[in-house]
Amino acid sequence: MGTGAKPVDDVIVMGLTAYITELLKKRGLKKEWVPLVVLTLAAVLNVANAAVFDPAIPWRKALKSGIMLGALASGIYGLGQATKEKKTRLRREDAGDPVATGDHDRTG
Repeated sequence: MGTGAKPVDDVIVMGLTAYITELLKKRGLKKEWVPLVVLTLAAVLNVANAAVFDPAIPWRKALKSGIMLGALASGIYGLGQATKEKKTRLRREDAGDPVATGDHDRTG
């Protein structure tokens, strides 16, 4: 799937993409821009990776692979966030949090 370089390179590109995206979100990146930023960032990082470590890979192939890596990175990140939110909700339910269990008064 990757650029043809070592698989670790793909993991590094995906990790850097997720990390940089999180930094940008903490600095105020609006939610609607996140998917575009993730895809663009992964594509640029992958093209740079290919140019530095394996110049024989055509930039268009590296760009296409980078976009796929961005899609994977955002999907993996989204899955992690959903799991984290579910665990938090379950902990609150176990603790008897009325908001988590739905037992709170919605009129007040």
